[in-house]
Amino acid sequence: MKLAFMNSAIWFKRNSEEKYSTTESMRMLFDLGFDRQDLSLSRMMFNQSEFNGDNWKELAYAVRDLKNELGITFVQAHLPFRAQNYYERSDEHKQFMTDVTFRAAEICAIVGVEWVVAHPIYTPLFPCECVEEQLAENRRFYDPIVKILHDGGCGIAFENLVDLPHHRRFGSTAAELNMIIDSYNSDKVGACIDFGHANLMYHEMEPWFIRQIGHRLRATHLADNFGSQDDHMPPFVGAVKWEEVMKALKEIGFDGTLVYETKIVTSIPNELREALFTYLKQIANHLIRLWEEA
Repeated sequence: MKLAFMNSAIWFKRNSEEKYSTTESMRMLFDLGFDRQDLSLSRMMFNQSEFNGDNWKELAYAVRDLKNELGITFVQAHLPFRAQNYYERSDEHKQFMTDVTFRAAEICAIVGVEWVVAHPIYTPLFPCECVEEQLAENRRFYDPIVKILHDGGCGIAFENLVDLPHHRRFGSTAAELNMIIDSYNSDKVGACIDFGHANLMYHEMEPWFIRQIGHRLRATHLADNFGSQDDHMPPFVGAVKWEEVMKALKEIGFDGTLVYETKIVTSIPNELREALFTYLKQIANHLIRLWEEA
């Protein structure tokens, strides 16, 4: 088992609206000792990414070239995803979301990402109990994206969601996530477990959820919370039972990469960055020891 960071972990320049470029954050993470990274593309949904510009393809090739030069492996990436009010938005916004998601898939194919994380789609046209209709909507949208990714040598991993206070979201349960994955009957389609999301949905039953996903697991989002909101805190700060989580990962035979998805590192002062990343690395190494000893 290994460790990786999303390159969005180094995103904002402190006390400034200016952001680091993808290649800058790649180099900074590499200099901190991380040659396994996650290419974060979700900011494209807010039109806040350099990849929203007309020169996106040129930038993608620059990222690929730097990846090859430094020997970085992009173990994961994250596609843009629909906001909760997606179906209330204008047709223009819906087309924008479709366009940036397809563009992000093309970027992943150019760069050479191993596993691309995607959120399942939940349509309010049907309740989540109408699983065939919900599955059909996911296949309608994602099938051409899956083709782009597979043609580029990338796999796709569907991430477990969280139900909202007043309505369910398809893809939040193990059964729903497995239904999407199994419908493709492909070893290049799998699951991404967000440990924070699983804690919000299942609490102390999170290890059970992991066992239900089982052999389908391909990607991870490493984060903790107290069980009430998606805090994106480091492990052991919240309520996740990490000893049991790592035991469950060992039982299902997962020996892939733990990918940090935490908010505390995005605007850390330069003078403190190395110390913080050293601390986070120590936490992850402890998790890996728990996995090894399970």
